Amino acid sequence: MSTTTQTHLLLTGATGHIGFATLLHALRHTSHPIRLAVRDVSKAQPSILSNPAITSLNLPSTRLSFTSVLDITTQGAYCEALKGITHVIHIASPIPSAHLSASPAEAEEIFIAPAVNGTLSLLESCNASSTIQRVVLLSSVVATMPAKYWACMAPVPEGTVFDANSRTQPPPAPYISLQQAYCASKVRALNEAERWVSEKKPDWGVVAVMPGWVIGRDWSKMDVAGVKSGTNMQMLSLCLGARSEGKKAGCAVHVDDVARVCVGAAFEDEKTVGCEERGVLRGFMAGRRIEWMGAVEVVKKEFGREVEQGLLSTEGVQETMVMPVDGSETERVFGFEFLPWEEMVRSVVGHYVEVSKEA
Repeated sequence: MSTTTQTHLLLTGATGHIGFATLLHALRHTSHPIRLAVRDVSKAQPSILSNPAITSLNLPSTRLSFTSVLDITTQGAYCEALKGITHVIHIASPIPSAHLSASPAEAEEIFIAPAVNGTLSLLESCNASSTIQRVVLLSSVVATMPAKYWACMAPVPEGTVFDANSRTQPPPAPYISLQQAYCASKVRALNEAERWVSEKKPDWGVVAVMPGWVIGRDWSKMDVAGVKSGTNMQMLSLCLGARSEGKKAGCAVHVDDVARVCVGAAFEDEKTVGCEERGVLRGFMAGRRIEWMGAVEVVKKEFGREVEQGLLSTEGVQETMVMPVDGSETERVFGFEFLPWEEMVRSVVGHYVEVSKEA
């Protein structure tokens, strides 16, 4: 590991909800040059550089660069992208809402291979580099608990608490749903990353960030269709009147808080982050317990006019299954409290109202 190389961040997944928020946080709160690893530079570069959230920063031309990684699952996929890089935040990974037409039988190709092989490919490429100082991996709260709990198929035993040190085994294939396949991919990716770190003992810290439902304004989306996509629809659909007969796991985190943890985990000193011990993966849970119907209360109190106009609804129904997660260590290490559920709702609903009125 070199300590003389200029700090330079490689960020994956920047075209998505969490990745774009992480990009904005890194641009606003650090001065380091950032290289974005994307599948297609010809599409991603103009889209990102023309986004109002980026143009408003008046960045020097040297601040952002782009590199193409066509297949993240192949051996050595990131070797070229990592040249001169000191820090990595790896966010790129498929989510169920982006593959609603897929069948569970396609899960291996869609979820498992990109999550597991993509993570291991990155770690191996980092290990071949002489400049890497820290790697941050975006995992998920679902990697810390049996899938049956997150899917609300069984109650969590009384007294159980899931934190960043909790581990489980993936549900076996064949998968009964895309959500179960997604859970399996996150469990396997985290477990394999932890095994790799333990065996290889790289000369740099490895950190995993484990968020719950990630809710908050998606700055990469600027139209109604875009806003009504991704994980935000788990909450927004309720505010549009959706009535669910089932339960949903009650653990969420504002996207800005996820970005803050990812950037902090990358650049805070090793002692603060707690990743100085080689061969040990450091984890951070990112999430707080929430009640889904609290979203309807926010709409009632703050968006009455839009309800009267028929743009929003207070008729939605969603029962919550309490999810006993503990992210207090994350708050302690990084010195802030996770934003409340009301702020997550306000952020997304406000964005939806904004783009709807502009359409």
